[in-house]
Amino acid sequence: MKKKFILLLIAIILNLFICNFANAYNTNKLIRVGISSNDFSKLLYNETNITSNTQFYVLDKENNQKVISLKSNENLNIKYDNGKYILSTNEKNTECLSSLLEVKAQDADGYLQIIGLKRAGIDVLYDGTIELIANKTQKNKFAIVNVVSLENYLKSVVPNEMPVRFGLEALKAQSVAARNYVLKPREKFYKEFDVCDSTASQVYYGMSSRKPLSNQAVDETKGIVALYKDELILALYCSTIGGYSESYKNAFSINKPKIKFPSFDIPYLKAKPDNENIQKLETEGLATWFYTNKIDSYDVDSPYYRWETTWTHNELEDILKKRILQNINSGFIHPKVEKNFDFGKLKDIKVLERGESGKIISMNIVFDNITFNVKKELIIRKLFIKNNKMLKSANCVFQFIYNKENLIENNIKNTFYQFEKDEFGSNLPLYFDEVKAIGGGFGHGVGLSQFGAANMAKNGYNFEQILKHYYSNINLATQPSILNYNDNEYLTSFFTKNKCAFIVFENNLSFAKIKAEVNNHIIEINLNPTIIKHKEDISKYIKKGENNIKLILNADDKNFNKVNIKTFVEFNCD
Repeated sequence: MKKKFILLLIAIILNLFICNFANAYNTNKLIRVGISSNDFSKLLYNETNITSNTQFYVLDKENNQKVISLKSNENLNIKYDNGKYILSTNEKNTECLSSLLEVKAQDADGYLQIIGLKRAGIDVLYDGTIELIANKTQKNKFAIVNVVSLENYLKSVVPNEMPVRFGLEALKAQSVAARNYVLKPREKFYKEFDVCDSTASQVYYGMSSRKPLSNQAVDETKGIVALYKDELILALYCSTIGGYSESYKNAFSINKPKIKFPSFDIPYLKAKPDNENIQKLETEGLATWFYTNKIDSYDVDSPYYRWETTWTHNELEDILKKRILQNINSGFIHPKVEKNFDFGKLKDIKVLERGESGKIISMNIVFDNITFNVKKELIIRKLFIKNNKMLKSANCVFQFIYNKENLIENNIKNTFYQFEKDEFGSNLPLYFDEVKAIGGGFGHGVGLSQFGAANMAKNGYNFEQILKHYYSNINLATQPSILNYNDNEYLTSFFTKNKCAFIVFENNLSFAKIKAEVNNHIIEINLNPTIIKHKEDISKYIKKGENNIKLILNADDKNFNKVNIKTFVEFNCD
């Protein structure tokens, strides 16, 4: 009897160990997503209504106290006024002085809904929790934040950033890029959350927008990120590059501590043509040739691969006057003028400098009374709008259309038009009738082209090949972490179909003993301080599908408090 009891006790302990180990592996980084209004115009509220498909409750997170419990499908109205939340249902009102509330579904498979919030005409449903965070600067306002696991966040991003019809391998490339982007955004704009749910970050429409194929893409790239020199890359992407990606420095600026453009080089975000025979498009002639022809490229099937936008003279003049004033304080339009300044008539548009892809870096917009210098692709696109939509890309050339007969006739009646000689000595009117922008691509044109990824996938490229085409000299790996005195464990879970993998250690010239558990196989690793970068081949322990790895720094080591080691799992087996 005693022996059976001991065996039972051992079994229970082992079971608890296995469960805790599994839970550790399933522990996922939490992403905090700021929720926008229906038109994406605001991220702060003074009132909201929340419900759930299961029982749910509200927790005062500052004091760790339950404020109110609710039935499934019950409507909870929440207002914030004079430093306190007022929570109302049909049956009761409750007040809470906390500045931070958490709304949570009772059941693990339950979801939360912000009543009245829709995306693409559909009610938005959220897993995870919802936090309400009082804003410190705007009185009686709070942010609504969905706190959700990284992988579930991605499942609600990928199908909204890329059509699922693009295929599994393209969706997997998008999953890795999106994972990188949320872990390493270009800039962190918000205090209350990591990212928002709009194009200002990545488009996130909650769990109601998920699709089976994009879910599969996220699952089959679980834990995988792109690294350059063992650091997370800034994985920029856009709809269509138009056959030639641009260098980061020629599209983005440095905004702090002071504005600078062009900015700085990022080695893995360099200009690159899809077609290796295409040279740099830095001259007007080459840019005109490229963007007025359909050159064979990966994203040639995109509806935005080549496009035209036309304005009449008066139309563009009115637009530019308005948009220049609206963006005059951006730091990329010079000189500055007051709102009542008389521009005169629009006279010319002159491109001064282009990037390697032909992207406009600097241009002059010439009026009778002033010439504005404009830089940076986003500002250029904001100025040249049509039907309230930005210019698709700054990878374009401008062509001017003159109606000589009408203008000469008008000149007889009206001294408004002036004339200058063209290259053949003929009279040309100083003011054009129409201007046409002929261009290629849609978006900033840096990094991965989504339509290009789709075409590559269709032609048999896998997601790793797609990523390595658009991001130069990268490796695929798990997210790096530091093993040291304070954090002596590294847990990672990843999916792979390639059974080739290494654990990488970057040592800081100290001895260290590591115990690695790779899918329940125990490996003892002794790190030598003379080897700065150590790679431990674990390929024989890797299985197709999900893999779990736990690294433990030996606390008995006499150098334990001196050790500081970067570690990750690398999948590049070239």
